[in-house]
Amino acid sequence: MGQTESRGAGWGQAPPVVAAKAVKLDLDLERGKMGKLIGPGGKTIQGIQQRVLGVQLRTPNKDETGNGDYKFVPVTIIGRSDEAFKAAFLVNDVSPVCLAVLTAQMKPADTPLLLSSERIVNLQKEVNVDTLRLPKKHDKLPKVVIEGFLEDVVKAYTLMSGEFERAAQEAHHERESSKLKALSQAHHER
Repeated sequence: MGQTESRGAGWGQAPPVVAAKAVKLDLDLERGKMGKLIGPGGKTIQGIQQRVLGVQLRTPNKDETGNGDYKFVPVTIIGRSDEAFKAAFLVNDVSPVCLAVLTAQMKPADTPLLLSSERIVNLQKEVNVDTLRLPKKHDKLPKVVIEGFLEDVVKAYTLMSGEFERAAQEAHHERESSKLKALSQAHHER
């Protein structure tokens, strides 16, 4: 794996549909870089939390890092996707992220619509992510999992969200069109 490009605070706004969704973003950082992320007296991590108020940012304590048994340690960010992505890029600016894993819960009723989009189903061919796990039709707690470089995970989720919104709008227009046709037929039959 190569070095990731850092975008940090200047990264910009996510599209509105992405901003509305809550996600969990797990970032793997090299163990040796955690001190830099925390900063003297916790100032660096506190600065990130103050710049991105809408997220929960959790770093492991020393007991949770395996006392040197592991090369990487997780940092977890939970919040609206646009805010979570902003926090992730700020973390990446301080301590490069080696791997990002995004988990987004879905409503069970949205699963068929998500799976009906060929672009979403084939997204891994379009965006270079290590893992793209889509829910199954009958999952009681459906979720999407995307794993890879931070920038690729953000791009895949943004494309997926935009495509899902497009498909939802199309389905809505089709339902409305069907209602109008039914009303028109009923009116003509009188």
